[in-house]
Order: sequence, then structure tokens, then C-alpha cells
Amino acid sequence: YAALSHCWGPESNIMKATTNNLKDLHMEIDESALSKSFRDAIKTTRILHIKYLWIDALCVVQDDVSDWHKEASQMGEYYKNAVLTLSALSAPNGDVGFLIPRRHECVQLEAGWGIRNASRPWEEVFENSPLSRRAWALQERLLSTRVLHFGNDEIFWECLSFSARESNYALKKEYPMSLETFEIIFQRSLPESGSRIRCRDAMRSWYEIVCKYSGLELTVQSDIFPGIAGIAQRFQQTTDFHYMAGLWLEHALCGLLWHADCVTEHKRLQEVPTWSWASLSGRV
Repeated sequence: YAALSHCWGPESNIMKATTNNLKDLHMEIDESALSKSFRDAIKTTRILHIKYLWIDALCVVQDDVSDWHKEASQMGEYYKNAVLTLSALSAPNGDVGFLIPRRHECVQLEAGWGIRNASRPWEEVFENSPLSRRAWALQERLLSTRVLHFGNDEIFWECLSFSARESNYALKKEYPMSLETFEIIFQRSLPESGSRIRCRDAMRSWYEIVCKYSGLELTVQSDIFPGIAGIAQRFQQTTDFHYMAGLWLEHALCGLLWHADCVTEHKRLQEVPTWSWASLSGRV
């Protein structure tokens, strides 16, 4: 199966599974009633000859609290085990879609060097995209084995072997440091191998990911832990550390040394322990 990573936008404009329509959706889904992003994902999945497509809005009952919490805890596994994740990178909501007419970049000719595409840096494209500002999308990207990103001007590919873009076939990984570290530690040091990584490397990776994650957007602030739960589960499997509200027992003293970013506006989240970085909304 393929999985879709996307921006929801206004929930009123998106079809989603609820207790009221669940039986109807089991019988048939009217494709014409779906958002353009969902239709584009179906079309792409069919073209790639992948039989099934997993979409969070349709595969998780949104108004059933018990089902939502059960499925949210498995979210990381769904993306990890997908053959491919389709990333609607530049679509701010479902109405826009990701299969859109594109503006082809010009090609420059530099004497003595040959043909070079005048494309934007990889990191700049990702950091400025609507999807990359969504907190849930971070673990969807990090935990996926393969990701096909659909940008406004070109398509990007990421897997464990290499990354590529239409304007430059094969690239060295150009992740921000936290994402690069995560890939090295968690993707290439699989727990199945029986090896354990160094504590220093593991914690460095975790703290950098927390800094990144805390600065991203959450529509519902109480999703602060579910939105990073898949990464925490992966971390726990690899290190055998004990997780507690965003910190790790084996590294608790350093974990308590977090501080709020002075530039960002913060609000206190009442349901989260005050000693956790997750007790404040905004970047830490």
C-alpha cells in the first residue's frame, strides 16, 4: 500500500471517516466527493500499480476518541511499512491537490562547466513548503522508507539509498542536521540488527528533532505527544531507553535543561507536566 502525507486545511472541506458515515464508506466511496489531493493520490497510486492507499482522514474514525488514540499510536508504523509515501509538499489544503501544471525551471549554460539547472536549494524548497510546517508531517517523512514529494515546480525522491530531484538526478542528502542524524541513527541502525547506538549520538539526534518539531504547527495543541509518538517508539526500540512525556529517563538531567526560544510566543499547556519541553507551545 501507499500512504499520503498532506495538509488538511479547513476540516469542513475534507471528507473524513466518522461514526455516522463509516458504514457507507465501507460500502462505497464516491471519488468525485473527495478533495483534489485525495483524487491525485488515488490516480498516482493506480499509475504506480499499488493496490491500496492509506489516508489518515479516511482510515481513522475522526470522532471516535478510542479509535483515534489507538490509530494515532500506530501512525508511525503505517508510514514505515508503506511501500511508498506520497507527499503533497506544496499543497496548503486538499482543494489544491498536488498534480498541477508546473513552471519548468530555466537551464543555464556556464562556460567550462556545462549545463546546470537553476533550481532552488533542496532545503529551501522543503523549509518553505506548507507541508513541512505541519508538525505531524515530520514523523511521516522521517519514518517512511520511500517518499515521493510533489512540489510546485518539480518532484523529489527520498529513500535510504539516496535522494533525487528532477533537476538533478542523484544527490547527497541535504537534510537539516537533525533529519540527517535521525536517518543515520534510526534508519540505518535498525533494531533488527541487534546493535545498539551510542547514547551521545542518540540524544543529540533526539534533541535536534525536538527543536525542529516544537517549532512546527499543530492545529490541536493536545496532539503534541501523538504527533511525535512514532519517532519516540522508533527511538525506544533502538535504544531501550524509557520514555516519559518527551524526555528519556536515562538522560533526564540533560533533558530538563531545555529552554524556550526567546523569539517565539509561547503558551502553557495545562495538561502537560511543567518539566517537559512539551508544556509550552512554540519552539524550544
